[in-house]
Amino acid sequence: MNDKCSENLDSIDVAKLVAEHKEKKRNATGWEKEQYDEIERYVANQRRYIENGGYFEKLDKSHLKNQTYQERLEAAKKLNGCDFKSKQNSKETFASREKTDPVAELMSCDGRYIFLRLAFCAGFRFFFLSVLAFPISPAFIMFLEIDLSIKLIYLAGVMGPFQYFLYRVWRKIDYADYVLFDRFTGLVRIPRRLWRKPIYVPIDDVELVEGPVVRGARGGGKVPTGSLVLTKYPRTRWFQPGYALLGGMDQRNWADIIRFMDSSKCVDNCMYKAIEPYFAKGKTVLGTPYHKELRKYFDATDKQVNRREFW
Repeated sequence: MNDKCSENLDSIDVAKLVAEHKEKKRNATGWEKEQYDEIERYVANQRRYIENGGYFEKLDKSHLKNQTYQERLEAAKKLNGCDFKSKQNSKETFASREKTDPVAELMSCDGRYIFLRLAFCAGFRFFFLSVLAFPISPAFIMFLEIDLSIKLIYLAGVMGPFQYFLYRVWRKIDYADYVLFDRFTGLVRIPRRLWRKPIYVPIDDVELVEGPVVRGARGGGKVPTGSLVLTKYPRTRWFQPGYALLGGMDQRNWADIIRFMDSSKCVDNCMYKAIEPYFAKGKTVLGTPYHKELRKYFDATDKQVNRREFW
């Protein structure tokens, strides 16, 4: 540890920080108190992992491919079934890949995958389910010239089960619009678009183009916009693909994804709170059983990462 870091640590009054924490917890109520309890539980578990001696243990990292860019490109060619072509002299300004914010943004991440949604696919799915639901919607049924009691019986007896059916359909196709960033392979999977099959591209050839920030009226908040652009794409595509993201994205989120995809570094510990719920449910972001390669990083009882480094 360098001298500057040592000086900063020496200047911290630990007793004062502990006293402030206890005072804030004593005055907290409701969900705030629950948050303080959760923090203390989390820290107590971590202290126990250290005392048990396994916290600093080095684990096998063979599940990470650690391939060169050329190897990732060849793997993507095999998955796509064709070669790549490049887009030269692009006019877009790409967002920086450099991480400057020390805190990682929590995303939908299970330790192997981070996923984003495409705006087009989500919109098409909403339209498809809306068409299915319209024939039994209250607005449609109430215009039929039948007795009111029959309408109510129909809505109660048919609408409920059909809505549950739509929910099950939604869950089945929920993953259809996921852009998957795979840390194990270093590849990005772009989902199917109508008749177009999914494509795979190395993370090196995916860039973010930031759009304008949409601001709500009267201080109603703001939402960034953005799209992914492929600097190399399969030869079967006539034009350079661009993919608008549902909910947008800014440079900080993009830098966190690039950092996550770098398998030469362990996962940022700020991401642990996003990863742990997937282990607790035993499911990945795709709804499949949780990755067996990553289970060794968790305490089976606490459902918490019990290692200093998560690879």
